[in-house]
Amino acid sequence: MIDERAFELLQSQLAFANEERASLSKQVEGLLAEIKALRSSSDKDTGGLKDTIRELADRLSESNRQMENLNQLVSHLNNIISY
Repeated sequence: MIDERAFELLQSQLAFANEERASLSKQVEGLLAEIKALRSSSDKDTGGLKDTIRELADRLSESNRQMENLNQLVSHLNNIISY
């Protein structure tokens, strides 16, 4: 009688542990899917940021070229005024 109760208790505990394991397994799968989605989103955002940085660097280079041209023009005009 005691052995049967102990066996039933152990079976009950095993069933509960299996349910808990299944629940935790589902949580882990969900978290892994969420991490994958976040990484994918991060990769897309990173790609967008790289494009934006390249675009801004190109604009900055063009602005620097324009500034150099304007500086040369100002220098030339100063030379003309000085004579």
